[in-house]
Amino acid sequence: MAALRRSELAALDVADLAEHEHGLVVSIPRSKTNQTGEQAELVVLPRAGHPARCPVTALASWLDAAGITAGPVFRPVFTGNRAVPRPLHPESVNALVQAAVARAGLNPAPYSAHSLRAGFVTYRHLNRNHSGPRRLALMFRL
Repeated sequence: MAALRRSELAALDVADLAEHEHGLVVSIPRSKTNQTGEQAELVVLPRAGHPARCPVTALASWLDAAGITAGPVFRPVFTGNRAVPRPLHPESVNALVQAAVARAGLNPAPYSAHSLRAGFVTYRHLNRNHSGPRRLALMFRL
C-alpha cells in the first residue's frame, strides 16, 4: 500500500516506523528522488478493514515472529527460521516477489519487485475516479 521501491523496502529500519491512529507512518531517509537525504519522505501505511489483508498487521506480525525490535525491518531468514541481523539485499525482494507469484500458481518470469509499485499505481488510478498522474504523485509519494 505504500508503493515503495525495492531499495527502500530493503533499507527500512524499525526506527523509520511510527505508530499513527490510522496505521503507520514510514519515514524514508533516502530514495531515488531524495539521494542526499536532506529531508526524509513520509509515507502513510493505512490499516485495512480486514486484519487478514492489513499491511500494518502483517508487518507487526513479522516483527513479532522474527523478534525484531531494532535494526533492519526486512532480513534474510536462515535455518531454524532465524532472522539474521542484517538487511535484505534489494535484489532479494525480486526473488521473494517471484516466489510468491509462483506459489499463487502463476508464471513468475514477468514479475518483479517493480510489479508491486506499478500494480499499486494502476490500482489507485482505477479506483480514484481517474485522478491525474500529478494528483497520484502528490497523494502517494510517487
